[in-house]
Amino acid sequence: MFVTSGSGYTVTGNTIGYAAANGTGIYTMTGTVLTRFVAINLAVGTAATTSVQGNTVASISIAGIGINSGNGSLAGVNIASGNVNVGDITPNTFGATSGTGSLTATPTTTVAAAIVGVNSASTGDVVISNNTFGSFTSAGPAATNPGAAFGINVSGAAASISITGNTFGNATAENIRAGVLGTTTGSSIAGGIIQTAVPSVFNYSNNTIQNISAYGTGTGGYVRGIQTGTTSSATATGTINNNTITNLTTSGALSGQSNGNSSAQGIQFMAGVNSTVSGNSISNISNVNAGVVGTVVAGIVHASGTNTVISNNRIWGLSNASTATSLTLPNVISGIVIRSGTTAVTVQNNMISVGNGQATNSYVFGIWGNHGSTPDPLDKVYFNTVNIEGTVASGAAPSAGFHRGDLTATNKNPAVDVRNNIFVNSRSGGTGKHYAIANHIGGASSNATGWSTVNNNVLNANASTIGYWTTDQTFAGWKLASSGDSLSYSNIPVTFVNNVSDLHLNMGVTPTSIESGGVAIAGITTDIDGQTRPGPTGSVNGGAIAPDIGADEFDGVYLDGSAPIITYSALSSVTSTTNRTLSVNITDGTGVAGGGNAPRVYFKKLADATYASTACSFASGTPQNGTYNCVIDYSLVGGGAVVTGDTVQYFVVAQDLVGNLSSNPAWALQVLTSIPSQLRPQRRMRI
Repeated sequence: MFVTSGSGYTVTGNTIGYAAANGTGIYTMTGTVLTRFVAINLAVGTAATTSVQGNTVASISIAGIGINSGNGSLAGVNIASGNVNVGDITPNTFGATSGTGSLTATPTTTVAAAIVGVNSASTGDVVISNNTFGSFTSAGPAATNPGAAFGINVSGAAASISITGNTFGNATAENIRAGVLGTTTGSSIAGGIIQTAVPSVFNYSNNTIQNISAYGTGTGGYVRGIQTGTTSSATATGTINNNTITNLTTSGALSGQSNGNSSAQGIQFMAGVNSTVSGNSISNISNVNAGVVGTVVAGIVHASGTNTVISNNRIWGLSNASTATSLTLPNVISGIVIRSGTTAVTVQNNMISVGNGQATNSYVFGIWGNHGSTPDPLDKVYFNTVNIEGTVASGAAPSAGFHRGDLTATNKNPAVDVRNNIFVNSRSGGTGKHYAIANHIGGASSNATGWSTVNNNVLNANASTIGYWTTDQTFAGWKLASSGDSLSYSNIPVTFVNNVSDLHLNMGVTPTSIESGGVAIAGITTDIDGQTRPGPTGSVNGGAIAPDIGADEFDGVYLDGSAPIITYSALSSVTSTTNRTLSVNITDGTGVAGGGNAPRVYFKKLADATYASTACSFASGTPQNGTYNCVIDYSLVGGGAVVTGDTVQYFVVAQDLVGNLSSNPAWALQVLTSIPSQLRPQRRMRI
């Protein structure tokens, strides 16, 4: 059915395919040249919208020289131009809702014969909703004949395109399949939604993508649930929300993470500004190629974009059979990968469980700040829960809840802002080390640039490998090396509803520092379930003092393991020799102590051997959030006075009602538990 002009058509209720009019048999075509079958071809205009509803394209088999781009060798609908709606009123069926092989394409050369449910090449406005795609088989008779199968191929830069509510793949295993496992040596490719051009606005939401396989050991083979482009865009705005992506498998030998493209991915995001990737469920993504190529399996990869927010996603069940041993191009499993971006990338409120059942020697990361391409953005990693498990049979591959670096010898220096996360790593076996957090694994040196805004995290791993910084680090060593995590916790109990598929907290009424252990971050007022932070609403266990750590804001019992937070503006240098008063704000969940344990300011002249101190007086607010006046009394310094030219050093300390002690600057109490007579101050003023 070909339409080559006009607009406003209605194409409805047609059945295309089968060998007989009664809907039996398979319609078969065989060619010796380039062979293509398109069921419905629409080259229409934009004056009125063309509607395609309630059609069935099924039981068609084509063989010949393959076509692997655009609408491929076999297509259900090809939208060449115009404004077109497909299935938004009555769903269309492409293939079958059960079983395999309803639509088949057999290439006779090394070029794949692609099956494409819908190809959108239009630059107009396109809607593709509520349709079913399944039972596609693209494979050749020879090992060198690869396959290609896509639910929807977005090959045109549409003004806007909305792909929502569709089902790609039925409940039968491998019902959308490209290539033959164990036979095909070419590069087979398959996916649910594959975008090779960049629309101005795109929305790929509420789709189910399942049981898709791409078999072939070629170096270009892959499987992807959703791919948003092969080139970046400074203007496109994308939404990829609330999709379910599960059971994607490949045997491709595409190595590494070049341009954010890897062998197996749930979602690959490359093009967009102010875009969101949110609320997606991604599970059971695998590469079964046991060769020595360093393949990467990932839940979500951010390849490029401006102001992207990756939030509220659940990722689990990733696996990689590669036996690669390269230190700089190993096989990797990662929940979320940040390859590059033009501005800061925000990763918040995600639950990631990886490593479970992965016995082969793979690098395993929960969140990987790869930064293998420029520009290198700031990573904003907030309120995530990461659980890494599994036992390695043998090998030296490491793992980490969060890792900055691309595993090369070159330091990666973009700033990271990592707060309010739970990183649990109980992985074991082999000779590799397993960290909660790591900087530049494998590097002989590390750069401290950009680690100061890392705090209020839970870092659980073996006590000797809490972190990596040129070498293994204990919790104390990690804090000292990174200058971060001074208000974080290490190796505290964390219990999940299900360690693999549900990382909601299940702490009962056991007091925990996870409850209200986080710090408020502007713009983040809810958790992965949309519950209010701090909260949740209706809490009965006495928490909700501050946001909880991790993706789940839960009704826990508060355990104060946090020291007070002290903030103030540094005093400027002046010519006056009269006493100075420092206005200090101090917050704490249980309250700041008073009396003999009230906050104090310590001070001395630069040449003095010891510090003097005075107690700070409470000025306003509450013990949980109060303002204090701290007087630097010059009569107490050496010589009983200051003169022009003197430099005065000072810092402030405070403790809470359960004895947690802190200072500003944090260095003052970095490795100490009581007020010392000699400290390394960070605040100075000159008289």
